[in-house]
Amino acid sequence: MHRLVRLFTCAALTIAPAPVDAQPLETPDSGTPAAFQAMVDQVRRGMMAPGPVVERWKVGGADPTAALVARGADRHVMLVEDENGTTVSFSTDGRIADLAAPAWRVVDTYGSPIAFAENPTVGFSPVGTRFVVGARTAGWRENGLDCGKQPTHAILYERRDAPADQTADQAMTFFRITMLAMEGQTICSRAVGDSRRGWRLTYLLPDGRELPAFNKSETRMRIAPAGPIDRLVVGTSLADIAVAPPEG
Repeated sequence: MHRLVRLFTCAALTIAPAPVDAQPLETPDSGTPAAFQAMVDQVRRGMMAPGPVVERWKVGGADPTAALVARGADRHVMLVEDENGTTVSFSTDGRIADLAAPAWRVVDTYGSPIAFAENPTVGFSPVGTRFVVGARTAGWRENGLDCGKQPTHAILYERRDAPADQTADQAMTFFRITMLAMEGQTICSRAVGDSRRGWRLTYLLPDGRELPAFNKSETRMRIAPAGPIDRLVVGTSLADIAVAPPEG
């Protein structure tokens, strides 16, 4: 699923405390395991709170992955664009490290590079301007939707030549909270459009209920020629991303 990590990253950025100039989550002493788990639970609740059923949600959903394969997945990538930046996604069973930019520094990891993922994609999603999450996820189609679960493997990278809008420790905390909040969750998206114009995406649960946290800003997806990954992944400074007050 080309958009899964971007979904959780963007939603968490609007719900969790961004690592710069943001209000902390209302939890006990953040140094305790219980407090950290409370933060994970709070972010998960905020991201996964459902809205109403999307009208005609089973009707007419496009299949962008099939369009990418038809165009040539070995020569093209999927770009997912929203107000938080540009995510790059590959339809491949390759490893994250084989596709990442050589200059990127590994900060933290989640899961295993040899874990099985059916119909896998590998995506690179910016977290602010300096850090990137690379993730390998499984995906499937149901009721005209693209669906997926948490990554089987993920790596947090630092772009040391990029402007610093957070520290490595802050990025690591955000990464771990986001990965744990994703565990056990299934997210689907409905695509409207075509390979010539691109697609507009709406995010929802498998039963058709909307996920408002993921739909706060318009998300568009398009096929583009493959190129250097460090040029294709573009992030927005965390200082420019609005953070919603935490929900109890």
